[in-house]
Amino acid sequence: FCSKRPALLSTETIFGAPNKPRNPLIGVSKPAVSNYRSAYLLRPPEARALLRAVDRQTSLVAKRDYALLLTLLLTGLSESRLRQLQWKQLEITPHAARILPAPSHAAKQLPPPAWAAILDYLQSSGRFASIQPDDYIFAPLVDPLLRPPTGHPADWQPDRPLSTEQMLVFLKCYASWAGLDASKVT
Repeated sequence: FCSKRPALLSTETIFGAPNKPRNPLIGVSKPAVSNYRSAYLLRPPEARALLRAVDRQTSLVAKRDYALLLTLLLTGLSESRLRQLQWKQLEITPHAARILPAPSHAAKQLPPPAWAAILDYLQSSGRFASIQPDDYIFAPLVDPLLRPPTGHPADWQPDRPLSTEQMLVFLKCYASWAGLDASKVT
């Protein structure tokens, strides 16, 4: 209120004018706010250790998780943008792919290792041959507690993205397995 109506307030710094109260905002600057002020940033050796902790040789879920983590690390996209990425949002050429622009986002070229990891996950999971434009790339399992995926598209729920909670759980597991302080890695 005071900053929007300076004419009602005195500019006198110690005492207000007889008919106007003192404006407490005179000379006060707004503090800078940063969303990443308290963020824990992985150093390159820690990022490599996190990726090495993902066992892509024996698990289809780990292939998905590796593709997601690698793409996050190499592109700097937000987890929500990447989690909610649908097949129709990719522009695919024979040797590369890029994420098409969305409102408030610019187009983003997928680095070759990230694109290769995404393709490996989609092909190994059996989803690549039947993926539809509205399918989410990083889909959750139909029933993660019943059985592990077998390489059939029916194992996955392509009509919904992974939740933030699911991502946080697997990220903390991999961080712990990599010897990182999992409480700091988000």
